[in-house]
Amino acid sequence: MTVRQLSLGERMRAEIAAAILHDPPLLFLDEPTIGLDLVAKERTRRFLTRLNRERKVTILLTTHDIADIERLCDRLILINHGRILFDGSIDHLRGLSQENILVFELSDFDRPLAISTGTVVRREGAWITVMYDPRRHDLSQVVAEVASTHHIVNVKAEHESIESIIREMYETTEESPKAGNPRAGRSFDAG
Repeated sequence: MTVRQLSLGERMRAEIAAAILHDPPLLFLDEPTIGLDLVAKERTRRFLTRLNRERKVTILLTTHDIADIERLCDRLILINHGRILFDGSIDHLRGLSQENILVFELSDFDRPLAISTGTVVRREGAWITVMYDPRRHDLSQVVAEVASTHHIVNVKAEHESIESIIREMYETTEESPKAGNPRAGRSFDAG
């Protein structure tokens, strides 16, 4: 069988195998899980994590796959048009979020929910998603306001997705800085 006959996923796995044959201290990988099915992606991520921990191989990864970033990276550098937008940990990136998210399951979900401590951004059956600014209101204030008008069956706290934080960073650097947006037009350093 020639290389041309291999599927994209098979080629990616073969390239990783070839790259580690000589036990390099530094491994450069470009989109290492592209073309892989879910099981193969997970196995590849586990393998790369083990390679990093057990053999102390530094892995430089370029990817658009957010799951690869979250699973494999201790440090993240976002670059746009040659400019570093962010250099730090995933946790630090999450900390840049301007909004927190609460998802309420309400028994009386058919009634409208209007609150001053946040904004209803989605309704799916009994589940109501509320975004709020943690600099202005804390979680207990939002929950108390919802509980004052509705019966809460369940509540989940979520974070703004890494993907949406990254997307906003790229979008705000493409535009002129927006008034009131502290992320617009500047770099984000962990240092």
